[in-house]
Amino acid sequence: MSNASKAPSSRVLTGVRVALTLISPLAILCGPFFLNRVTPYVFGLPFLMFWISAWTVGTALAMGLVYWLDPHRHIPPGDTD
Repeated sequence: MSNASKAPSSRVLTGVRVALTLISPLAILCGPFFLNRVTPYVFGLPFLMFWISAWTVGTALAMGLVYWLDPHRHIPPGDTD
């Protein structure tokens, strides 16, 4: 059994990368419509402020994961094969 058969298909990885790219902005943009309240406080912040802050950090982590999952990052510059 080769290692290529164990790797997930590029179609699955593309779907995962697209989902990770879209979830963060949607959570930041749609969250205030449903979560706009002062209480409860989380770490001393109103819940909406915590929500936006958490998704800002989560977006950076998600974009790092998208980069890590990108198969083109392994191709050296100038290699067209």
